[in-house]
Amino acid sequence: MPERIIKSDGKEKHRWSVVSRKRKDKRKRRRSSKHVKNKGTTIKSSKTVIDQPLPNGAGQEIKDLRNDEILNLQYDRSVIKSKTRIIHERLLERSEYLDRGNFTCIGSPDLKLMFELYDDIFFKGFFSKRCPDNLFFKISRRMTRAGGKTEAHNDPEIYVIKLSSTLLFQSFKDEDREVVVNGLVCHDRLEAAMRIFEHEIIHLVELVLFGRSSCSKPRFISLSNSIFGHIDVKHQLVTGYEIADKRYGLNVGDAVCFEFEGELCQGHISRITKRATVMVSNPEGEYRDFGGKRYCKYYIPLGHLKPLS
Repeated sequence: MPERIIKSDGKEKHRWSVVSRKRKDKRKRRRSSKHVKNKGTTIKSSKTVIDQPLPNGAGQEIKDLRNDEILNLQYDRSVIKSKTRIIHERLLERSEYLDRGNFTCIGSPDLKLMFELYDDIFFKGFFSKRCPDNLFFKISRRMTRAGGKTEAHNDPEIYVIKLSSTLLFQSFKDEDREVVVNGLVCHDRLEAAMRIFEHEIIHLVELVLFGRSSCSKPRFISLSNSIFGHIDVKHQLVTGYEIADKRYGLNVGDAVCFEFEGELCQGHISRITKRATVMVSNPEGEYRDFGGKRYCKYYIPLGHLKPLS
């Protein structure tokens, strides 16, 4: 399948990766075999606590983590800081595209590398054993509000983790403000990407173990705090709404005008992403409001809009 590479200027390219015949045969065997639950597993009441700093061997404390150990896993804050610092450094060392903290190019291979590092350093290969061939990664330019997303598909069982390149590239750019993700201050674009990715990993933990996940539920909040030290489940990356307001003084509902194919059009903003969605009154328009009035929809760059007083 193609690997998607996104640059900060919005351009993208694809690189095709080859899946070997051996891996394809392995997938067929997994799909045809029945999944048997271990009914003898005993869930401990106490959490697996690791509180020793690990500057060099950050992934060597636990071997063959079981389901109950994942759910009861807890790291000391100093260990979390040490582990994530190691991941940050190794990403910059090994990635083909991530060349600095405020990188200008990111691709799906970077997410795969990031996941492998988290799986090794935080989970001791738990995921490589549970879902070695059914986990995929994508970079999305269309996600303009959510920083990340984890999807689960059945028949066959597939998990997809996505990160928003749009929100990452809009942040740590021209907006001079603190960027907070999951309640933690991020100092560069890579740290923000890692905090979002950690959030998605907790979703994956719940999907693999329970088949469902919600970041508003107590279990998710507890896991994200115990494993990654998160104190919130939301991001404060720079969104299109913030850019529209601060740079252009535009907000949803504002009346605006713009030029389209030599004609001056007037309408109101109904949505803001990287561009503004503008609804223009037109008796022949295909969109209709509750009052029966018809509109045409236009997608206009923010810089091409002029507010109407």
